[in-house]
Amino acid sequence: MFIIFIHGKDSDPKNSSKAQEIQDRFPEAIVAVPDYRPNERSFEEIDQFFENYFARIPYLHNKVLYIVGSSLGGYWALKWASLLDASGCILLNPSLDYYGEPPARAPSLPVTLLVCKDDTVVDPNFAVDFFTGNAKVVVFEAGGHRMENTEEMLAEIEKAIGNGGEE
Repeated sequence: MFIIFIHGKDSDPKNSSKAQEIQDRFPEAIVAVPDYRPNERSFEEIDQFFENYFARIPYLHNKVLYIVGSSLGGYWALKWASLLDASGCILLNPSLDYYGEPPARAPSLPVTLLVCKDDTVVDPNFAVDFFTGNAKVVVFEAGGHRMENTEEMLAEIEKAIGNGGEE
């Protein structure tokens, strides 16, 4: 199993606690954290980065692949999970409207949305409204933008990966 973790705008991918927590929870998985540095690139440059990144690992198309995205990484996770026909996409307080509108979603893509009501960086209501009725939506009372409710977050990621994101 492959898990691609796409970090947020101001995150350090080399020291991502979320990626490490996911690797610890799924020791049998290969967890990769592409370093796309959104603060230094335009939308087009980031899009090209991911196109090149995923083209270098074509075997992903025939494997179990989950893409997890946090904050701005949620935008890119949804886009590329849809394009790659991933096994599932897990979004953590995603910034889906950062570029104006959310990316197109493949109708067959299982999505699990995890948001915290007390997120002060990204409005959780946008993502909840966008996915209600067509994804598993989990709203936590607290945890903030960084999802400091680690155990709750990891338990939901485990459920999503365990059953393909469907309830």
